[in-house]
Amino acid sequence: MRQLGRVDEARRAYLRAIELGREHLEVNPDDSEARAGLSMALAGYGDCELALEQAQRLESVAELAPTEHYYLALAYQLCEEGAKAREHAQRASAGGIDVTKSPDLEGVSSRN
Repeated sequence: MRQLGRVDEARRAYLRAIELGREHLEVNPDDSEARAGLSMALAGYGDCELALEQAQRLESVAELAPTEHYYLALAYQLCEEGAKAREHAQRASAGGIDVTKSPDLEGVSSRN
């Protein structure tokens, strides 16, 4: 939505995703996919401080799913953390996710 110029709609969607992610993590604090999704939503909303805080909480998790790596790649890229974005994009790609289809990872995915 953001790429299509529908900024207000995107902001509302990100706020809703943040709200749902936080509610879910209150009940399931160890859900790494929800935490990665929350990180991505926070980054998309523009709150990089909280996005990176959530992402860093997952850095110690030994086995993240490809989808979680993809969400983290997006969060890191949106927060201008290129090295971390590349690392997670490569891991998502190795797990079978075509990261080249994401406009937000365009610069990252070309370096895989």
